[in-house]
Amino acid sequence: MNPELLAKFPDAAALPILVALLVLMRRRYPSLATRNWLLALTFIFISQQDRFVSLLPVQHWLRLAVHTLLVVGQVLAALTLACYRRPNQKPEKIDLPFLIFNAIPLLVFSTLYGYYIFAIWPYMMTAGVGAVILLSSSFWRKKSIPFALVGSICFGIAAALVYGLHYRTAEYWLLFCVFALAIIRLRNALPNGSIGKYVILTSLSVWSVSFLVHPWAVTMPMWTPFANELWDLQKFFLCIGMLLVLLEDQVASTQWLALHDQLTDLPNRRLLDDWLDDAIATARQTDEKLAVLLVDLDGFKAINDSCGHAIGDYVLREVAQRMQSKLEKQEMLARLGGDEFVIVSQRATSPEDIHRLEMRFQEAIRKPLQIQGQQLSIGGTFGTATYPEDALNCDPKRIAATLLHISDQRMYQRKTTR
Repeated sequence: MNPELLAKFPDAAALPILVALLVLMRRRYPSLATRNWLLALTFIFISQQDRFVSLLPVQHWLRLAVHTLLVVGQVLAALTLACYRRPNQKPEKIDLPFLIFNAIPLLVFSTLYGYYIFAIWPYMMTAGVGAVILLSSSFWRKKSIPFALVGSICFGIAAALVYGLHYRTAEYWLLFCVFALAIIRLRNALPNGSIGKYVILTSLSVWSVSFLVHPWAVTMPMWTPFANELWDLQKFFLCIGMLLVLLEDQVASTQWLALHDQLTDLPNRRLLDDWLDDAIATARQTDEKLAVLLVDLDGFKAINDSCGHAIGDYVLREVAQRMQSKLEKQEMLARLGGDEFVIVSQRATSPEDIHRLEMRFQEAIRKPLQIQGQQLSIGGTFGTATYPEDALNCDPKRIAATLLHISDQRMYQRKTTR
């Protein structure tokens, strides 16, 4: 067997193994955002087969087809990465018609180069159509006009390079532009401080710069081996970065679940205790007051018993969202358990402030709920404890627990005296 073919086999087998690992991770952890990574790695794998097939005794038309897959696969990989969104990130609606229409000229340009069609007019026409589509679709879809202008300039530079008969440089220039777009989008999509983010952005930056340097490097025999190794190396660093991001997302998700109520997504008792301890320490240092309000929903048990737990869960989620929308600066809302919620406020410093705080959240709770054609109403009973008044003779380590206990007692006193 061809020794060069055997030498290339480990590189050719590495990416399929990584793709298989991602598939297994996706099956075991369905919440992981592996779809974009899987698609991107698949396209990268396809784009790597050119060197492998070039060592095989295949017909010329097959070599052209594989070379076309090389350049087209890289365009598709970059576009897939540019569409990446994290699972807990605010969803952004992807305009598929806009994306498809603007990808077509790039894919046509790459296909022309992949088949080594060296005639000026097809490239010039494709670049012109690409610029027109980008500008017109941006105006029509009300997208970023500066982005459309920059993209049109990129097509214009590619057309100028083709006019000078620099076909490879023109193709690699457009690939550089597409990967630069992926870098910008991933920079905004991936979390700050993520190690995987820096690995991915670094590998993509090296990859994109390689497109600019590669046409020159392959003409220099002494630099060709280094350029080829660098061309492959950053793809594996990209895979490492993807795995790191998935691992970090899983760790962050586990930490988030440990500190939040799974039904309402509100902070749970554990996070409430930590936040309340910090708030008490701040109030002690600044000699300020702190209010802790415990809220018990009136009428919830009847709804839960008569309508079922599914409706009860819906009511809790809806009330939690409404109360959360009423939060102001230096306030926190947590679910204590069952139909009890806790509000911690560093703003309420007087009885009048506490009364206004209660009325603000009472308004959110009492708003009627429309469920299965029925209008349901509930209310809330509040119990309040304040710092430092209710913690004067308290063990400093148990101030938070004492405030919660006192607010709970006062809430039940209100319920029983109605």
